[in-house]
Amino acid sequence: MVAVIHTSSRLRAVLQYNENKLEQGHAECISAINYPKDADALSFDQKLNRIQRQLALNKRTKVNTVHVSLNFDPSEKLSKEQLAEISKAYLKGIGFEKQPALVYEHRDAGHRYAGPTTCAYRDNQHQS
Repeated sequence: MVAVIHTSSRLRAVLQYNENKLEQGHAECISAINYPKDADALSFDQKLNRIQRQLALNKRTKVNTVHVSLNFDPSEKLSKEQLAEISKAYLKGIGFEKQPALVYEHRDAGHRYAGPTTCAYRDNQHQS
């Protein structure tokens, strides 16, 4: 597995990118970590608002969004469930296990990859 971490100050743009891929059939939201509903039951606004509420707890953070690309060799035949679990374990490994996160499976890069998106800060006093 190769992980590439991207940061942004534009949460809406990052989510819209993933949702556009979803609409084109090149991605699927396979997991909603620390959300009150399953990924397939969430609207775009619900996905966005949950992370925005978390971001509002620390307005000083300008680069506030993390999108990770977890890339796997094409020979690895991982299920959606496995991709979701690997993404969850990765987020835990970088200390973001309590943050709301969305995991998208992408299929448009010549290989499948998982793309967890979450808040770019850890504040133990304010994590939900």
